[in-house]
Amino acid sequence: MRGSCFVGVPKAIADLERIRTQVARLLTHRETALSVQRGRLDEQVARILEGAGREVAGWDREIRASASHHIRAAEHALGFAADRMIDAAKGAICDGELGLQRSRDALVHRSQLRLGAMDAEVERHSQAVAHRARAMHKDARAQVESLARAIIGMGPQSTLRRGYAVARDADGGAIGSKAEASKHEGLSIQFRDGALAVSNREYPGEGR
Repeated sequence: MRGSCFVGVPKAIADLERIRTQVARLLTHRETALSVQRGRLDEQVARILEGAGREVAGWDREIRASASHHIRAAEHALGFAADRMIDAAKGAICDGELGLQRSRDALVHRSQLRLGAMDAEVERHSQAVAHRARAMHKDARAQVESLARAIIGMGPQSTLRRGYAVARDADGGAIGSKAEASKHEGLSIQFRDGALAVSNREYPGEGR
């Protein structure tokens, strides 16, 4: 039994080697097939990528053309809008200038009316002040004339015209009291029609 077992081992080993060789062939064949398929797939992918690149390039050209068209249209629209905005701004500025001019004219007119009213009021006040000043001047003149007449009436000439006499000393000064007259030896009595020299009998030493 043992001899027959050892006789079967080399056969089993040979079978294993044969199986390994077959497996290696199968693997080699499979790798070759996979390599061929990989190459084909690479070619297909390359063709797909090339076609996609051409399509992307076409799309890029179309996009660029469309974008350029839209940009030109937008620039045109913006230019038109800018022109409209500039025209609107110019119109608004003109309207504002006209409004300012109207306001300025109205303000000048109101100022002129107020100045005219103020001038009239000043003229009325001036006339009133002038009238009052003339009245005050007239009253003052009348008072001065009245005072002057009163002063003149109190003067010696008025006294002489009323029939009274004025006693004077040797220098011509008026003597208003007996005590003052007693101090002078000689006196002068002035009448309306002239003066008369008299001797003071009450002068100290007179008649002694």
